[in-house]
Amino acid sequence: MIAGYEKVLDAQQSFFDFAQSVSTKAIEGSKRLAALNFAAAEAALAENTEQVKSMLSESKDPMEAMRSFTPAKAQPATEKMNAYLKHAYEISSQTGTEIGGLVQQQTQAGRQSFEQVLASMGQNVPAGAKSYFENMNNMFKAAAEQVIVPEAKAKRK
Repeated sequence: MIAGYEKVLDAQQSFFDFAQSVSTKAIEGSKRLAALNFAAAEAALAENTEQVKSMLSESKDPMEAMRSFTPAKAQPATEKMNAYLKHAYEISSQTGTEIGGLVQQQTQAGRQSFEQVLASMGQNVPAGAKSYFENMNNMFKAAAEQVIVPEAKAKRK
């Protein structure tokens, strides 16, 4: 069996685990957002029904009911909408942060795993190809440095 074959298989398994984790986080965030949407819709329906019933019971005709609706009555709805938007943003932001953390961890782990595979392969390179392999290895490391998230660079220093 090839020396780096097991490491490649481990890297593939790690990627599938990562994809599962990201999918799970995305689904959890979607569930939380859907629950928020259903709760907001139910509350809005109940409140609107109550307001319409109240307006109709207090007025003698539809035109009077329409005139009784004032901007002051719309203020609570505006405040509730702002609270809803804030909560939806928090859910989305938290989910994005969690997924971003998973991506960053996977990037670091994948890079380390790939460097180990390259090091292992470098030990078995024929003498004439050693400089070529070292050049390719250096190019990979330089490219990987450009891809790493700046926060991860700061943590390594």
